Amino acid sequence: MNSVTNKDRHLMEDPASRQKKKIRSYVFFIVLFTVIIGSIITVSIALIQEKESELLSASTPDSAIHAICKLTPKPTSCFDSIWSLRTNFSTDLGKIKTTPSRIFALSLRAAINQLEDSISANEKAISEVKDSRTLTVLKDCDVLFRNSSRLVNASVTAMGVESDDKIFKVAKSVDDMKEWMSSSAANIDKCLAGLRYDLQGSINGKSYYSLREMRIKVSHARDDVANSLVMLEKMDTILGMFNQTIFDGIFEFDILEYLGFGLVLYVPQYLVLVVLICTVLRL
Repeated sequence: MNSVTNKDRHLMEDPASRQKKKIRSYVFFIVLFTVIIGSIITVSIALIQEKESELLSASTPDSAIHAICKLTPKPTSCFDSIWSLRTNFSTDLGKIKTTPSRIFALSLRAAINQLEDSISANEKAISEVKDSRTLTVLKDCDVLFRNSSRLVNASVTAMGVESDDKIFKVAKSVDDMKEWMSSSAANIDKCLAGLRYDLQGSINGKSYYSLREMRIKVSHARDDVANSLVMLEKMDTILGMFNQTIFDGIFEFDILEYLGFGLVLYVPQYLVLVVLICTVLRL
């Protein structure tokens, strides 16, 4: 009697057990294929971003420079100043990969060149100006220019000989460079203010042309320093344009590239499989 009872109990429990197994199988397959499709989508997005990055960083340097300079207050002067140093993008071994750090380093070099020109133009003006008040302003400018040049050079030193984008991940280094570049710009502004107001109407003759040339060079230096500062302030955006993201270095196998192209096939297959599983399990 007991054996019959046990058999009946087994027959009654068996459908419930099978139903639980079906549910577990259903959940397993749904989770499995969800993970697969999620991985495919993640990989595909990363590959697309990486391809866009390669187009910007591996394309001609002028395209990358244009893209960055568009973010600065003086995009035309930004591009012209950096492009004038374009030989720095090539070596005897071939073209060097264009990176944000290299472009920023060249922007700093352009600013230093303009500051050196400003110092030379200022020295020439000092040698020709006779007015004592004007001489005082120009001598003050000389000190300000040299201090500005020193500050920009400090940023160059911080960037190192081999410019690396990793430095922009170091908060202290970025903050230091921002402070140096901001102070450099402030020094130039102080000189320009003196030239604009203190000397108004007091210069004529030969010294006038020297001062006009100096003002032009100082304005160019101010633009280059300001452009470099803005690049630094917007470096997160710039790095994003070059796709220096968390995905860097993860997807190094070429075979993954093909998964992105097959995305349109995997999604329909996933949906069909889910339907089939549900049908088989009769849920």
